Amino acid sequence: MNDWAGPSSSSRLLSNSTRGLCGLNNLGNTCFMNSALQCLSNVPPLTKYFLSGKYKDEINNVNPLGMGGELAVAYADVIRNLWSGKAASFVPTKFKRILFQCTQDAQELMAFLLDGLHEDLNRIKRKPYVEAKEMENEADEILAENAWRYYKMRNDSIITDLFNGLLKSTVICPECHKVSITFDPFGVLSLPLPEKPDRQIPVLFVPLDPNHASDSVSRGALSLSNGLSYCPFDRYCPRCKKHQQATKKFDLWSLPEVLVIHLKRFSSCRNYRSKIETLISFPISVPYWFPSRNMVMSKWVINPKSASFTYNLVSVCNHDGGLGAGHCKGAILPLKVMQSFVILFFRYRFRAQLFAKQVVRIQRFACAFNK
Repeated sequence: MNDWAGPSSSSRLLSNSTRGLCGLNNLGNTCFMNSALQCLSNVPPLTKYFLSGKYKDEINNVNPLGMGGELAVAYADVIRNLWSGKAASFVPTKFKRILFQCTQDAQELMAFLLDGLHEDLNRIKRKPYVEAKEMENEADEILAENAWRYYKMRNDSIITDLFNGLLKSTVICPECHKVSITFDPFGVLSLPLPEKPDRQIPVLFVPLDPNHASDSVSRGALSLSNGLSYCPFDRYCPRCKKHQQATKKFDLWSLPEVLVIHLKRFSSCRNYRSKIETLISFPISVPYWFPSRNMVMSKWVINPKSASFTYNLVSVCNHDGGLGAGHCKGAILPLKVMQSFVILFFRYRFRAQLFAKQVVRIQRFACAFNK
């Protein structure tokens, strides 16, 4: 392997499949951090951005929500060592010291890291006060354009360029049928998983009064379809002047260049929490808009002007274990410069044979952790 030769060689580094095969030493229960870093390191446009040194020109030292560029510099040091080709592993001591107060969860660390990098690299040095105007009876295209414009007036960085999409939120009052539509940016798309019972238990119901037998309703688990229209709390309706059990539905309006999906693996009911052990099968490439076929994500992107392109899976982070303990692992596909990418962040019981079947040529040692 050739030594890292500086910013001018960043493109050559990313085109060489042997680069980036560097492990991260476990510094004591840091598998969650290492797996998230390995996954994010495999995003070509972000890695090229840091290897080129461009981040130095965009560090925001006056942003009170950032760390004065300290997080961006520490992350750049991690990326530089992962892609230098000088060693088989690297000890991210400086990076861990900055994130010492972060929760020990890979998905939450990823969200924290992306937000921290955004604030450290925000091109808006001083955020202006922006008051969003109430707009009713406007077309969705106008509402979405205004929401994105207001957001970009205060947030503009490499993170927003790559990771931010737009969600459409629709709230319908069951009494007056008032429809409220808002558009909000998102960085990590969190989705619930359907739960299937392990067994069926027959129940014989004998009403005390046969003439007044009550109906029973079986309530299923959240799936992708009904999970986007679930509203567990009453919402205040300005027209009815009271709280109503409204229906809230989310739709994908626009998708980012890098899509981060988090599948919720934990369920809770009152004081009981459990981990959903449903086996997940995922494709390597996902066309999200395809007019002639009902592909995976086509019906969720409702913007009629959405472009047609394909997401390619580059990395997966999984959690092996239960609620109290476990181990995070990252799986990295060979890095290639593409037009769009996907990262999946979810917790599930790892099935090596399934993953090996899905990804035959995966670089198995790209995310090896030394203890």
